[in-house]
Amino acid sequence: MSYSGIILAGGKSSRMGQDKALMEFDRIPMIQHIATLLKDFTSEIIVASNNEDHHSYGNFGVTDTYKNSGPMAGIEAGLNAASNKSCLVLSCDSPFITKSILVELTSEKDNEAIIATCNGRIHPLIGIYRKSSIQTIQSHLDQKQFKMRRLLEDLNTKYMRFPSSVESAFHNINTQEEWHQAIGK
Repeated sequence: MSYSGIILAGGKSSRMGQDKALMEFDRIPMIQHIATLLKDFTSEIIVASNNEDHHSYGNFGVTDTYKNSGPMAGIEAGLNAASNKSCLVLSCDSPFITKSILVELTSEKDNEAIIATCNGRIHPLIGIYRKSSIQTIQSHLDQKQFKMRRLLEDLNTKYMRFPSSVESAFHNINTQEEWHQAIGK
């Protein structure tokens, strides 16, 4: 099965205080970590961001049709632009995600959404979304229902449980403190 990759990089980075997608982790921007990882799994990479500086990290970029509507709007824009029926979605602030996690996620085939979970925590921005979910996503956006968990309840969702031994792979970086911890300062 062919996948399109969608990198969610459209957040305001308000808790970080600066554009976290372009912050360096291991001397390269976090968004580049995600793009490099997705290359082995996808035939195209779409960067969902209203900041056009981010678009060069993929094959092309898209902006939100539904403005100020959070990551769900980025997923919707990416799905609409994707040339494949299935999209591997990752947020730009998750540089610890591993190839083995993506291998596991892409091993499933039959759901509208396949979402990573670890230690009872759902990670809706690490998973696969099918183009068949667009109408449900648009309905949530039209009704201004932006909670990802609620969306997943309305989709045919499979939750892939990962062992607690890989929990650190699911850490994302949202604040200066988390960034300093991640880079070891």
